[in-house]
Amino acid sequence: MTYTFVSEKWGHESKKNYYSFLYLLPFVSCQEYVNKNVIPLVNSLFSVR
Repeated sequence: MTYTFVSEKWGHESKKNYYSFLYLLPFVSCQEYVNKNVIPLVNSLFSVR
């Protein structure tokens, strides 16, 4: 009984984490894009000055 309860709770938690991961995925990829492209651009602009 405890095992079923734990596994159900864990399944619910992992499902919640999975959905929040899906929700955050665009933001994460956007952040990676910013890190790869925008930040070097800004750094080069400032280093020129």
